[in-house]
Amino acid sequence: MSVSAGLKGYRLVPLTAVPVTALLDFLSSREKSSVGCAYQLYMQHCLPLSGKWLCAAVQANAQLEVKPIIYHFEAVLAENQLCGILGISPAGLMLHCLDVPEIEESALEMRQVCAQFFLDKKLYCISGERRATLLLEAAAAEGDRVPAETRNYFLMQMSSADTSRLKRGPYILRCRTEDGERLFPLEAAFEQEEVLPAGWCFNPATCRLKLTRALRTSFVCGVLGDDGECFAAKGAVSAEGAHWVQIGGVYTDPEYRGRGYAAAVVRYLSQKAVSVGKRPVLYVNEVNTAAVKAYVKAGFAAGDRYRICYF
Repeated sequence: MSVSAGLKGYRLVPLTAVPVTALLDFLSSREKSSVGCAYQLYMQHCLPLSGKWLCAAVQANAQLEVKPIIYHFEAVLAENQLCGILGISPAGLMLHCLDVPEIEESALEMRQVCAQFFLDKKLYCISGERRATLLLEAAAAEGDRVPAETRNYFLMQMSSADTSRLKRGPYILRCRTEDGERLFPLEAAFEQEEVLPAGWCFNPATCRLKLTRALRTSFVCGVLGDDGECFAAKGAVSAEGAHWVQIGGVYTDPEYRGRGYAAAVVRYLSQKAVSVGKRPVLYVNEVNTAAVKAYVKAGFAAGDRYRICYF
């Protein structure tokens, strides 16, 4: 790959201009904090599949009749070295895997190049490793796009040693499409309490559509309440890479909190990840102390930082 004129070699190129081997090498040591980005790359067949997968969508089973959301991907190069992958959905959700340079001048130059990525693109959210997200926020600001809300998270992971000590908990079942109506109240409450920024309107139809997609393509589980009909808690595999599985959407009905259901759901999903040779990771809002305690109880520990900003 030749180096075009520009800021010390930083430039954006189509992802197809980067050899697959270079993409795999770059992601291999960074996937833990970029599982969502890696997941979309596998979904779009930018990377070859290997091994076992929990998310049926990644395997592109035609019987699912669920088309993947097509992200627009570009690569950031420093001279001829890959130093970042940027992806954005048609709705404006941006995922990334980006090495931010320690030298301030170089970081500024990278930011100016990344600002070009936002041109003529819809943007409503940037999600990913905190330091890189902060750089991309600044890049978006060069086009007068300022976040309406930002949230900081702990990125937590379970060590391989912890998985051997998973404890028994309540009965947990894998949810299917036929469980959608019973699961919807939990999903709706989760989206309104944990996902939507302040002032954003909840759209039940959109929520149902996302839940149906997840039930068809991902791995969703739940704990039934005392009546044996309604769900008391839920969780899911929100993204999957070659080596890591990201757990998300964990939520417990307020009536059932304090029973250890969240920790049990996370343990269950962690077991599933380990069963296919992968390690579980999740992110949790730093101000949600109850959730942090539940995940620590499940064998997780905080390490890196994560950030989401909404526009």
